[in-house]
Amino acid sequence: MQGCLRSRDGKYYYRRRVPVDLYKKYFKGHEILKSLFITDDGSAKARRAAQEAAQVWDVRINKVFYDCRHEDNDHDFKERMVVKYVYPEQAKPAQSVVAIVAPPPPPQKRLKELFDAHITRHKIAKVWRFGTEADAVYALWLACEILENPVVDEIVPADIDRLIQILCVLPKNITRSKLYKNLSVKEILNLNDTAFENQKPKPQSTTTVIKDLIWIKDAFTDAKLGHLFDSAVFPKRSKRGGKKRTQFDIEEVQKLIDLIRWQPKYPERLWVPLIAMCHGIRAGEACQLRSDEIFINKGEPCITITFEDEPGGRHVKGENIRTLPLHPFLVELGLAKYAQVIKKAGHTQLFYQITPRKNGESFSHDFTNWASRGYIRKVTNDERKTFHSFRHNFITYLNKLPYVKEHFVSYLAGHRNVENINMTNTVYTDSDDFRMLKNILNELYINQLDWISVRNEITKIEDLEGYIDYDFVEIHPIEQPREDNREQ
Repeated sequence: MQGCLRSRDGKYYYRRRVPVDLYKKYFKGHEILKSLFITDDGSAKARRAAQEAAQVWDVRINKVFYDCRHEDNDHDFKERMVVKYVYPEQAKPAQSVVAIVAPPPPPQKRLKELFDAHITRHKIAKVWRFGTEADAVYALWLACEILENPVVDEIVPADIDRLIQILCVLPKNITRSKLYKNLSVKEILNLNDTAFENQKPKPQSTTTVIKDLIWIKDAFTDAKLGHLFDSAVFPKRSKRGGKKRTQFDIEEVQKLIDLIRWQPKYPERLWVPLIAMCHGIRAGEACQLRSDEIFINKGEPCITITFEDEPGGRHVKGENIRTLPLHPFLVELGLAKYAQVIKKAGHTQLFYQITPRKNGESFSHDFTNWASRGYIRKVTNDERKTFHSFRHNFITYLNKLPYVKEHFVSYLAGHRNVENINMTNTVYTDSDDFRMLKNILNELYINQLDWISVRNEITKIEDLEGYIDYDFVEIHPIEQPREDNREQ
């Protein structure tokens, strides 16, 4: 049978010479040549399959030869038998059951695999901050849940439109609400559809929807599927009362100052508003301050805003790292001394009582909620005025001073996209820049306000026994659990 196997032009064939006594009677030529439909790729596996297929043909041809010579059937029957078994018109010769079978098509890629690959590429390239990665992972997970992890090749623009519609009606904070715990996105939507009209939860803001869609579109674009978003219509970004946040009036600032109280379990409620008024830094930057970031350098009190891209680290908007002179009024109130006590007591965070939110990044979440509900809304009902308005007051006031250059205000505020900034990230205490920054801070509206109530609250810190003992520089633990944020 080995002599019956041939390889021509990369294909295997079965070849057999027809006996002389049978050629002229029943067969069309001197030999039988049949394709085995097996590619000769040089592998032993292909050759074994071809040998087995040729053996099947060999058994069939031997039987035909035998029947043509020894059967008593008439001549026409034998000719039909030869045509049927040797020269079938359309049927291909049967192959061995162990012949090479075409490999099955590769499994189709699902949406989750596309997203996982996108996240992995960014992790390897290290272009995402910790908080950025958490936002992207959540948005991609949400898209996968809403679309129910379809095959990527089957996604059409109509699926993107459906994704946007569902994101716009999805309740906010579904990962934090106890009502939606352990529920899938589909179950959450069904629950909301069956709720009474007056009980339907508030949907997430369009700002959040747009942010999630940007992450999702980025992943599709990375996989060269960005065309699916060509006809998509993003929702219009909602604005606070149709206008941007605005600053407080000087009378409102005075009323807010009179509401500041010292609470041993919530020290940030005293210090963070004061830091925001004197330095104009963001609530997140103030709440994340560490005890060693308020220090004395060459006799000058300083405050540093740093950045650490890691879980539990400091996350500063725009990664604007800067060292500033500590405002003299905060020094007078004892903030530098308070920071030294906290540091010597072994606490890394200046306000170590704060529990971070949002995967360990947002330290200011609970504080800003309290400030809005129990602090600012007692003074004004204008929704454009929030805790961030202290920052607007700071920047607006300094910009009105004719002798204060723009790049100094930008450095103090931590702005990044300002031209002609010739200052380094670290301003040393013996430099002219440091002295200029200190002079600018002294020109703030702080001296125009009445601070009697705040000074009275500051005296309670040193007088409070069992919490901070300045004589022994020791902090005693609080026995009671931290109270709910809504307690005033």
